[in-house]
Amino acid sequence: LALRSTLELLISGRRILQRYNRVSNSFFSPLSINPDPTYFLADS
Repeated sequence: LALRSTLELLISGRRILQRYNRVSNSFFSPLSINPDPTYFLADS
């Protein structure tokens, strides 16, 4: 039961990180001259 809650915590934490990375990327992408196209593909 503890292992399951730990996995759920890791999954929810990963979702938050992906959401934060998406927001920060959309914010900094206009500042970068040559953005990495693989970054957008990795999120999907």
